[in-house]
Amino acid sequence: MKKFYSVFGFLALLLLAGTALFHLALPDKAYSETEKRNLAGAPVLSAERIFDGRAMTDIEAYAADQFPLRAFWMHARMNLMQAEGLRENEGVVLLSDGSLAECFDGWDEEKMTALAGALRRFAGENEFRAVYLLPVTTKSGLYPELFPDWLTPASQRLCAERLKEELRREVTVLDGWTPLADMKAEGGQVYFLTDHHWTQDAARRTFEENAAVTGWKTGSWSHGIVSNGFLGSLAAKSGFTPRYADSVTAWKADDGSDEVLVLHAAGGETTVGFYDYAALERSDRYEFYLGTNEPELVIRTVADTNDTLLVLKDSYANAFLPFLAGSYKTITVVDPRYYAEPLDMLLAEDEYTDVLILYNIQTLSQDSHLQQLLSE
Repeated sequence: MKKFYSVFGFLALLLLAGTALFHLALPDKAYSETEKRNLAGAPVLSAERIFDGRAMTDIEAYAADQFPLRAFWMHARMNLMQAEGLRENEGVVLLSDGSLAECFDGWDEEKMTALAGALRRFAGENEFRAVYLLPVTTKSGLYPELFPDWLTPASQRLCAERLKEELRREVTVLDGWTPLADMKAEGGQVYFLTDHHWTQDAARRTFEENAAVTGWKTGSWSHGIVSNGFLGSLAAKSGFTPRYADSVTAWKADDGSDEVLVLHAAGGETTVGFYDYAALERSDRYEFYLGTNEPELVIRTVADTNDTLLVLKDSYANAFLPFLAGSYKTITVVDPRYYAEPLDMLLAEDEYTDVLILYNIQTLSQDSHLQQLLSE
């Protein structure tokens, strides 16, 4: 028996030594494609960091992030836990159809009232022809029946109706529920299976069904798949192995009205078109729609009109924007999460005829940047 323990101990030490040598031999990775995040680099050791404990924290993070075959072991662990019945991890829920979603817990009444007040003041203090709010329902709101019995999402439809009451007549609330519910009833794919965003097909459907209210020009469009095998942010965040991967679709105007120039204000670069084909080679292929989120973009179109639009948005709007190109001469796009300038300065630069605020309801209920921007 002693001999057995001696051999076992020797093998354990050999495994540890081999792992350490393997770790030293491999180059460090700066980014994890699987987790879609930056990995901890080699710790910086100093007397101060050692004594205050930060060095040990850095060493632990480095060892965990740079562990040999980390992605393999994480994948194996999650497969085992998934086989044992795990349905939720890192806030991501594995639904009964094999797709992934985040659960909407509801909207704090006080926060909703405060946001509605900021929206009303913004609309009242500026001479726009129209201010539109499009709160888009997420998968949690449209597919509650796919969630486990012990997890019941709050109603996003009721939240949108309540917000509409709060906004009264100052802001026109567009319908971000019915077009998606109709699409669901027809068997269409409303959301990506592995990502939290809606598909561009769903964005197109929502645009068309709200055009009667806004006067947007619909036109004739064609679409097709530009990429397969997309595993989105929810798959990366949760570690779940989804049943299916996603496809990415692109819609193009038959009359060329979506041929635009996009000025990226932060870097001064100008690009052509709404679609970033280079993103199809990256891990986050939703960035195909307009690229990464930026503080401000100015889109110049070929539309025969003098109307201009200001868009305040989250990333759901990225797939929606191409359909607006036929209705406005310029479209200025601001993401309040990254925009640091006072909104008054931007409003002084152009006399916008319309404003569109497009968010998914889950982000709209949680993010405070929009209210802060409107209140400055």
